[in-house]
Amino acid sequence: MGEFKDVNEAKDFFRQIRKEQAEVEHLQSLIAKTRLSLLPKGIRYDTDRVQTSPGDPMTETAAIIADYKRQLNESLSKLIERKIRAEQLIMSLDNTDERDILRLYYMEMQETSDTKEWLPYTWEQVAAEKFMNKRWVLKLHGRALIHMTTKEDTKRHS
Repeated sequence: MGEFKDVNEAKDFFRQIRKEQAEVEHLQSLIAKTRLSLLPKGIRYDTDRVQTSPGDPMTETAAIIADYKRQLNESLSKLIERKIRAEQLIMSLDNTDERDILRLYYMEMQETSDTKEWLPYTWEQVAAEKFMNKRWVLKLHGRALIHMTTKEDTKRHS
């Protein structure tokens, strides 16, 4: 196949997916938190009225949200392109366990029960999901990356 010159290049390609997913999650969180800041915080009954600045906080907040959304769209675009390419590479592997491990670790996210955040799988979670031990999962992961760097057709490897 020879998609990558070495295993480290293949690993870096897939690691970038996890980084881009984290960036998307972070931006979505910032948008949600900034939207919450627009909600009324309560009524003040001060007798003195003091104008601190002529700026409109609602307009400024809307501009911040718009900027976050622009960044989110750019990040999503990059992530989608990389995930499409990654799925093509993963599908080229003959071994279903190798494919599953790459998908789970690099492309899937799971919601935490306590904080309701979306986080990537850990190696331990991938192993539990596949009913394998962690060492075997890591060995299959390494084999999958090697198969992506060899010049031969990956269908010959199993």
